[in-house]
Amino acid sequence: MNTLRIRFRCFYLILFAVILTISMLTACGNNNTEQTPEETDTTEESDSIITVGFAQSGSGATWNAANIDSIRQSCSAENGFNLILENANDSFDNQIASIRSFIEQDVDVIGFSPLVADGWDEVLQEAKAAGIPVILVDRTLNTADDTLYTCWVGSDFLLEGYKAAGWIIEYMKTNYTGTEKIKVALFQGTIGASAEVGRTQGVEEMLNNAGNYEFVYKASGDFKYDGGVENMENILAQNLDIDILISENDDMTLGAIDVMERNGIRPGKAENPL
Repeated sequence: MNTLRIRFRCFYLILFAVILTISMLTACGNNNTEQTPEETDTTEESDSIITVGFAQSGSGATWNAANIDSIRQSCSAENGFNLILENANDSFDNQIASIRSFIEQDVDVIGFSPLVADGWDEVLQEAKAAGIPVILVDRTLNTADDTLYTCWVGSDFLLEGYKAAGWIIEYMKTNYTGTEKIKVALFQGTIGASAEVGRTQGVEEMLNNAGNYEFVYKASGDFKYDGGVENMENILAQNLDIDILISENDDMTLGAIDVMERNGIRPGKAENPL
């Protein structure tokens, strides 16, 4: 095993595994979208088809791929849907443009998972004015007008943070006998995304209130494998002494684990000081 520049007194790792399987809700909107002959043979069949425009946030994370696969299966032609799917490639501006494109196409329903929580009021006002219901998937957004979207299908991210940190606190009560503060590294998701905001707040509140925890490293990994790799490499390069790594999704966690294992560190196992 290579000599490391980092010593882990007692390393424990916790993972947020958040892959949300979505079944899009059947919603009523403007059914005036023109259908091609290939889509239906009768006017009655044409009127029954629901056109859904979904503005995919990106494709760099495993949860995103599973989420999109679920939406494709649920909004299939066999189920009576015409799905228009656009990938924003992790760009807020692209996602806004996709939603405006769906409004211009007069779709029946718009769905999207907001890249960040703020900045959506104007485009959602446009969708509301066009009479098109909007469904938020996985992530939510900040707005003073909750009539701008029809519903949100997702998780309570703040509660996730509370539960993750609560598990750590209970576990360490019986597995850590030291007297010094427990040192924590936190790998956040995309800054400003509701998933990141809620999980970070929940973890920080719980551990800060516990009193014997100290955050020695905190940085975003954008919910991506490469982000986990980069952050763990930074920890090694800085020779930080870490007891616990909290990673806000599975992809970042897997990236961090690969870096640790390449450097002879066993996640979840106590290590003697090096």
